Amino acid sequence: MPQFLDAAKNGDLPKRYVATMYDRCEVWHGRPQKYGTQGTMDENGAFVPSDLLDPARVDEWRAEMGLPPLEEYIRQMNRK
Repeated sequence: MPQFLDAAKNGDLPKRYVATMYDRCEVWHGRPQKYGTQGTMDENGAFVPSDLLDPARVDEWRAEMGLPPLEEYIRQMNRK
């Protein structure tokens, strides 16, 4: 991950890619995600984010990485 973070700081990689990769690794290892980029579909076919590290701070962290608020992201994921 340090190489991804350095690349994002240098402008060589969009920060949103780093957030997505970070969350993917955390979820894969069974840990809560930071940015809310990973999730599953519920029984109704709606996107539900995987467990969050800190739901109260997720939008703050998302903004730092150039991501929209989680609620908006969920709406985007659920458009059919």
